[in-house]
Order: sequence, then structure tokens, then C-alpha cells
Amino acid sequence: MPEAFSLLFLTESPHGVLAGVHLPARTDDIRDIPSLLSPEERAHADALAPLRRVSWIGGRTALHHAARHLGMQLGTVLSTPRGAPALPPGITASISHKPRIALALAERSASDTVGVDLEELDRPRPKIARLVLRAEEIAHVETLPQAQRWRAIVTAFSLKESVFKAIDPHVQRYVGFHEARVQVLGDHQATVVLSLKGQEGPFEIDARWDIVDQHVITSVRARLG
Repeated sequence: MPEAFSLLFLTESPHGVLAGVHLPARTDDIRDIPSLLSPEERAHADALAPLRRVSWIGGRTALHHAARHLGMQLGTVLSTPRGAPALPPGITASISHKPRIALALAERSASDTVGVDLEELDRPRPKIARLVLRAEEIAHVETLPQAQRWRAIVTAFSLKESVFKAIDPHVQRYVGFHEARVQVLGDHQATVVLSLKGQEGPFEIDARWDIVDQHVITSVRARLG
């Protein structure tokens, strides 16, 4: 069993540096907060409820690993009013987590923004399709063999989550799942068409997906164009 908050992977992706951190199975397994976190971040973590503390520490630890790989020392990174990492100029980043893993995507940029999402494959919940997919996306899923449908649903869902995180700094509002249409392609790529109710944008969206250890990992780079 990996040590709590130990680095699981650190890799360069088309959208930046992706770092994954192991989360402890129980909140009482937290013995030491990683030294990567600043005193202010540790104090913030101490004030959180136990489950939120685990994911917050993991996400910030992953973020600091990714930033250091870029040659950047971030110092204290708390949160914006919308819950995203409050970052210094010159870097864009996004965080996601599930019970076993927290990950962060970071990239040097003064204009582009990124989003990352992590979803589990080993807990099928196909009924979410009607909540997160558009009618044409559901129709496509129904053309697939039964064994492929859950992965298609969760990958499309995850891509939308990544898109919404990437464009949030620009739109500053909740974006509904039906405001984006995604098509999952081969070779770890996808296309995204936005139909934003607020007419924000236009945005250039580059989207990617991968499967790692029974998880779908998606990432997006957004450019206001």
C-alpha cells in the first residue's frame, strides 16, 4: 500500500504537467501533512472536516509537485471564491480527486486555462447519462456494444467537467451539462462544441482523455478566441 500522500505519477501531457497523489483510505491515517504545503496551507487544512481535509491536502500536494516540475515555487495556494486554486500570475492549474487519488494539472501560461477531471470506472452508474448527456450523445452511446457504454458515458461526463473548469475563469458561473456537446475520439482525443447560454466566448477547446488504473482522466486547454 503506498504511503499517504505519496507521489503516484508525474508526467508531461499535451496540456501541462500531470501529478497524481495517493490518498489514505481512512482519515485517521493522516499522521504527517506533506512538507510541500506551506504553514498557511497546513493551517487551512487543519480547519477542514476530515474527509475534505484528505482531498484538499492531496490536491495541493499534487499541485506543488506539478508546479515544481515546471520549475515554479507556488508558495501558499488557497482557494478563489469559486473554489479553484488561487494561483499567482503565469500559471494555470486544475485539481480533481476521488477516494484513492488526487491529481493536479499545471502549465505555464498567461492566457490559456486548463481543466482536469478524474472519474472511477469500477462503479457503473449508467442512469447518470440522462442527467449529463444531450439527446444526441445518448443516441450515440446506445449504438455502442453494452460492454462499452459505461466507459463512453463516464468519459463524456468527465470531459464536460474538465471543460467547465477550464472556462470557469472566463464565465464565472455554473455551466450546465447540456451547454457542451462532446465526441470521444480514438487516440485519446475528443471534440467539444459549446452552446453557452450566456453567449460567452468563443473558446478554442483542446480535449484529451486516458484510462489509468480503473479511472478516466480527462484534461482540457481553453483559449479565449
